[in-house]
Amino acid sequence: MKDISITTIVENSCMMFKVLAQHWVSFLIKYWDNQYLFDCWQIFTWLDNNLKEFGINPKRLTWIIISHDHYDHCACLSECIKNYNRKNILVPLDFKRFSWKEFIKISKPYEIEKWLWTAWSLSWKDIKEQSIIIDLWKKWLVIIVWCSHPGIKKIVEKAKKITKNNKILWIIWWLHLADSPQKSIYKTWQYLKSLNAKFICPWHCTWEKAIFVLQQLMPKEIKVWVSWSIWVWNRVKLSPNLKIETKNYFPFDANNNDINNNK
Repeated sequence: MKDISITTIVENSCMMFKVLAQHWVSFLIKYWDNQYLFDCWQIFTWLDNNLKEFGINPKRLTWIIISHDHYDHCACLSECIKNYNRKNILVPLDFKRFSWKEFIKISKPYEIEKWLWTAWSLSWKDIKEQSIIIDLWKKWLVIIVWCSHPGIKKIVEKAKKITKNNKILWIIWWLHLADSPQKSIYKTWQYLKSLNAKFICPWHCTWEKAIFVLQQLMPKEIKVWVSWSIWVWNRVKLSPNLKIETKNYFPFDANNNDINNNK
């Protein structure tokens, strides 16, 4: 059985020539023989540049999955469809940026392939958002959450219910905490602490203040690279024995990079 890897295609920061970084996001999930692009950023030429610099043929993407309708997560989707000839596009129920007859909209948890799920379109106010769940060989959960508009607790509890697995290995997590009061950050910390997760990576729209507080409260669990971001072209590989390997294409790492042997 082949490894699973998660690669940052676009994010706030990079330390590598020829790739581009902005406050927009995109992940490539290599799941056995298939490749999934999770969100497609805002500017098509920049996304296309980074994919090609990383040696990824976008026309071989298995699916493009959109987390929610916000501009910085999907503005260039129509160009991706046109230029990459993609037909498997999974979007939230309320996706309105443009209409296309081939969109797949789901109203319940969806198993894309064995042990790879979306936690369908959970709602918060007028925003519907979906996350990615990887049930690693029925041993641990990896949950990839974008902006957590429905709330991190709602998303994680849905993932546990879908998979019937309560063992959280890793949460890659964003939450709009830029202007949040200290009380909200502490409430988030109390929930995250209760999960007994091995690794938690907050970034993108979580912002420095909240990340700094969480790092002080959970120094072993909170993992961020350099200052407050997972950089463009960070790659994390997950193997059947639950070994985690990180590869950073820059010369230093602010945290301990050896996070293996997590059985």
